Amino acid sequence: MATVKDIDMLLEGFVKRGLPGCSLKVMQRGNTLYEGYFGYTDLSGDTPVTKDTLFRQASMSKIPLYTAMMLLYQRGKFLLTDPVGNYLPEWKESKKYVRHPNGYVEIVPTRAPITIRDTLSMKCGLPYCNSDAPTEDITLRGMQECMRPLWAKGHYTLQEPFSCRETRSAWWRSMLWTERDNMSRGRISLTKNICPGRKTRRDGPGFFPMWKTTLT
Repeated sequence: MATVKDIDMLLEGFVKRGLPGCSLKVMQRGNTLYEGYFGYTDLSGDTPVTKDTLFRQASMSKIPLYTAMMLLYQRGKFLLTDPVGNYLPEWKESKKYVRHPNGYVEIVPTRAPITIRDTLSMKCGLPYCNSDAPTEDITLRGMQECMRPLWAKGHYTLQEPFSCRETRSAWWRSMLWTERDNMSRGRISLTKNICPGRKTRRDGPGFFPMWKTTLT
C-alpha cells in the first residue's frame, strides 16, 4: 500500500520532470487523508503552490459534473431526453444553418431541441470557444462575438455566456448576409450539417459545429 512518503515522491517527481507545480488533497467522510503542495504557480518560481492556489480544471470538471447529474437522474429529477431549454431558458430556441441550391444560407430552427443527452454525449452543436483567435467557423465566430464583452471584463459567471441574446441576435443577422455574399463569390463552402442528437466525432467540450466552413 502506498504511504504518504510515496505520494510525496510521486508529486515531487512531476515537478522535477518539468511540471511547474501541483497539489493533491485526499478526503474521506470529511477527514483529510493526505494533503501536499509542490512547486510554483508560475515559471519564474516566485510563488509557491499552496492550499489557496487556483488551477484551471478544463475537462476535469466533467467528472464531478456528470457524477452529480447521474445521481440526480437516479433520483428522478430529470430525463436524458429533457430539452436543455427546460432548465436554461436561453437554450429554448436552437437554430442551424441551411444552404439552399442557389447558395443562399438560411438560419432555421433545428428539427429537435437540444437535450440533456446531447450535451452529455458531445452532440449539442457548439465548438470550443476559449479565445478570440481568428477562425473560419461561423458558429464559433458568433460565440466569440458574445464572449468578447465578458473576456474584456476579465471575469464572469457561468450564466452570463447564455444571456448575451442581444449580441447574438445582431450577429445572426450580420452573418446571414455576410455568408450569403461570400457564397455568391465562391469564397465559402459549407460541408457539414449536424443536428442535435446526430452522432458526431468527439472533438469538443460536448459540442461540434453545425457547419464546417472552408475558405477557398
